[in-house]
Amino acid sequence: MNLFLTIIKSLLLVFITIAALQIGAVYLLRFLQPELETADLVAIMPSSKDRIAKGCVAAANPGATHLMLINNSPKALAKHAAKYGVPESVTMLPGGTSRSSFEDIHVTVQTALDRNLRSVILVTSDFHLPRALFLMYAYNLSIDRELHIQYTAAREQTTPLKRLLLFYSEIVKFWGSVAELGGYLLTAKLPLDSDKVMAVRNKLKKILLLVE
Repeated sequence: MNLFLTIIKSLLLVFITIAALQIGAVYLLRFLQPELETADLVAIMPSSKDRIAKGCVAAANPGATHLMLINNSPKALAKHAAKYGVPESVTMLPGGTSRSSFEDIHVTVQTALDRNLRSVILVTSDFHLPRALFLMYAYNLSIDRELHIQYTAAREQTTPLKRLLLFYSEIVKFWGSVAELGGYLLTAKLPLDSDKVMAVRNKLKKILLLVE
């Protein structure tokens, strides 16, 4: 019984520590965001208007050779790019198909590898950024060619209650993303391609998540 309680306390401590790091990282990354440099690829993770605006601005200034909006076609992206002054010389890439944050990163990295691109600017929201960067750097360690990673984030305008719910959602989703990453590294297959895994994931989302 004492051993069981010790294990539970240890797991709880780990959970609380990681949650605190996630929350702290949101605020820390707001102040540590470096000035962007020209990159081979700007990858916009799905997909609010603010994220699209941030990504298009990054593609125009400081500049990029390729621009991609996950889960969108080059034709759809071109309309946004024209609005924000992205040069016509920037190549619009297919955004692939993604069902999760891990798969967003998978699409981004595989696109870079397939096209021999060396540097990426990752675009997402400030709440999502710590998890996205964790996945990006962890995935980067598993490939033969290291990608130079930069980032820019759209700031979520929220009420205090919504902010609290977003923090909770990110804390829960972090563990799901880690499970997906681990499953892919072990099997070289996307875990969500399994109907059983997808069913379990959807059930857990309904039970645990208060906000998408």
